[in-house]
Amino acid sequence: MILRLLSVLLISIYFSFAWAKSVEVTGYGFIENNNIADARNVAIEDAKRVAIEQLFGTYISARTETNNFKIASEKIYSTAKGKLDSYIIIDESKYDDNTFKVNIAATIDQKAVRSHVDTQLKRYNWLKKPRIIFSTSQVSGRDRSNLQNAFDTALKKELVQSGFTLLSSDVETPIYASFILTSNLESSVISDEYQGIKIKNNQLLANVELVRNQTAIVVSTSVESAQKAGAYSINAMKGLATKLAQRIAKRISIDTNDAWSGNHQQPVIVGISGNKTQSDSIIAYMSNWLVGIEDSSVELQDQKQTKLVIEYQGWPEQLFEQLTIMSKQNTVPFSIEKIHGDSIILSAK
Repeated sequence: MILRLLSVLLISIYFSFAWAKSVEVTGYGFIENNNIADARNVAIEDAKRVAIEQLFGTYISARTETNNFKIASEKIYSTAKGKLDSYIIIDESKYDDNTFKVNIAATIDQKAVRSHVDTQLKRYNWLKKPRIIFSTSQVSGRDRSNLQNAFDTALKKELVQSGFTLLSSDVETPIYASFILTSNLESSVISDEYQGIKIKNNQLLANVELVRNQTAIVVSTSVESAQKAGAYSINAMKGLATKLAQRIAKRISIDTNDAWSGNHQQPVIVGISGNKTQSDSIIAYMSNWLVGIEDSSVELQDQKQTKLVIEYQGWPEQLFEQLTIMSKQNTVPFSIEKIHGDSIILSAK
């Protein structure tokens, strides 16, 4: 009876993800004018940079805009090497007539470097934008279908150009978008009088909300209006729709950037398909190389699968992308089997 009860209880096994990480890397320096001392210093700095790249490469790649990745990563690697806790030189020698080689063991304060990386990404606007579920606008007034299409098309164009990935609300995707966008439009013709002359204005009012998918907390709200003098015209309304879409897209970009790069921590379920030995190997690998993990605990484990709950400093989308990039490396012991919502299933290679 006791054994039966134990078999259905969750197993609470805690795995520590240490903040300080140690890596062994090699750096190279070009020997110019037979100056070994300068080449040695260059090799040491190169090794420090490689140490940062080795640990934070997938983290930076997962969070950096594709167009800016090369520029961003080079600058971040170069500046973040100053965040190393310490290093010791294991070996140094001339690699060939033109190159000096240094092997170092570097200790990295993961938390400090991660904070530096996030600050740099935000400062230079290199942070990759999140996915947004785009709900079709609700419109009241004249020519609802034409106006709805004009506004949605313009807003989508602006958001995509700003770097967002847009998903349709009626299409299932393996990765949940972190945000949902809803919008309401109201078109009208307002009669007015100016210096005794009666005039008419085409007016468009847009109310747009961006909410977090899982919590429904509002991240961005835009209430914008625009008008143009003249009798009612769908072309005039389309022009107003484009103008409002541009304003709203800028507002969304600003507000989302603050939320996306903020101090957001969230539990994510990671299922591992494999025997206990394989699962333990995957967990150990993640504890060494997966940046952004605050805590982790195994809630269930048997000879076929493991259920791991981790507290991730970031959004599930960012973790999924980071794991996907990691899984493509030959030395990584897992591959991505399935991603859905705020859970991901890994399988042992």
